[in-house]
Order: sequence, then structure tokens, then C-alpha cells
Amino acid sequence: MIALFVLVLVLFGGDWFISTTPEEVTFSYQRLGDGDDYDQVLTIKNDGFGAVAPKLKITPLDIGGQPISGVKVTSALGSTRGTQVVPPFFEEYDILKFEGERADEVYDVKVEIEKLEQVDHPSMPEGGVIAERYFNEGKPANEFDEPFDEIELNNPNADAVTVDIALMAWQDPPEDENAPHQFEWVITAGAPVTVPAKSRKRVKLGPDTAGIAYVTVLTFSTTS
Repeated sequence: MIALFVLVLVLFGGDWFISTTPEEVTFSYQRLGDGDDYDQVLTIKNDGFGAVAPKLKITPLDIGGQPISGVKVTSALGSTRGTQVVPPFFEEYDILKFEGERADEVYDVKVEIEKLEQVDHPSMPEGGVIAERYFNEGKPANEFDEPFDEIELNNPNADAVTVDIALMAWQDPPEDENAPHQFEWVITAGAPVTVPAKSRKRVKLGPDTAGIAYVTVLTFSTTS
């Protein structure tokens, strides 16, 4: 059996059995989050054996499902740029922002894969790496309005995982409670960080972002 497996690898190439096809990558969109969930979330589900970095074309749709022209779409974590990695058998998400005269008419999106890059990334069956605790000058800083200069990341998986840390600022909440709350800007906090398997790691923010407040911390894997 082992000899047959090796022969198959030689004949067809070593990556055939781990490559993910476009049909194995699916999407769902939620305009308004439930409770403390974010608004305008695009969920990207990878049912394939290989990690991928899809470059997405996102078309805004109105309440009737018709395309809306002239609306700029920005993705917080890079799905529209083809840099966000989705591990095998994993659900990742991105947060979208719409700008333009008809931006407030966006109720749904159409998602198309322009390019599907196969990438090397471990599986994460226990979930993603999360920012678990925050500190400022060594003391806990866990309120949204408290400045922080250090983050503790938790990786529950059996493999080391490398992530970028994103800091996201939000626009003022809309007056209409049925309107989505959009982000204002997103920046990365320094170089990618590798968190060892089943471990926690404390990460100091760089001088440009240390002491920041009123931002949401997100971790994500990227090709760049």
C-alpha cells in the first residue's frame, strides 16, 4: 500500500491530494451582527485539504439582489487583495467596508474568486490564534477605552501558527440602529508573530502603536 501511494505521488505530483479547488471554498455574508458580533462580515469556508489565499471580487448588491455600481469595497484583512490565508477545513472571516453615494443601500454581496493561491499553512482544528489579554506597562488593560502596549496571544493548536496583528478603529455608530457599523481604518502592529503550539505568547507593540486605545485587535494569517 505504501509503495502504491509513493507511485501515485511520483506520477501525479506531491500536491495533488492537498490542493483545494474553487468549489471547496464557499462564502456567506452577514450585514448586521448579532449581539457583539461585527457588522458586514464575510465568512470564508475552506472545505479542502490545502490552505489557500483567495483573491476575491466582491460586488455590492441592493435589497433586491441587483448590483450597485460606484461603490468602493475595502476588506479589512486582505481577502480582496489575495493575501488572507484560510487554513484547511477552517472558517475564516473578513470585515467589509463600503464607500460611495449608494453605500448605504448595500444589503448583500456577490463573491467571485479571481485567483486561488495554494499556500503552506498548518491546520487549526482547535480554532484560530486569539488576542486573549491586554496590558499597559505590565498591568491588565481590558476595557475598550484603556490604552495598551502589550497583547497576550493564545494558540490552542498542535502546530505553531504565524499571524499578523491588526488594529481596527471604528467610525461613529450610525444613528439608525438598522444600519451597519463600519470600520474607519486598519493597520498592522509590527511584524508577523509565531505563537508556539498549545502556548501563549506576549507581544509588545511597537513605538508607533504602543499606548493605543479605542481599537479592536484581530489576528489573521497572511501571505505577505
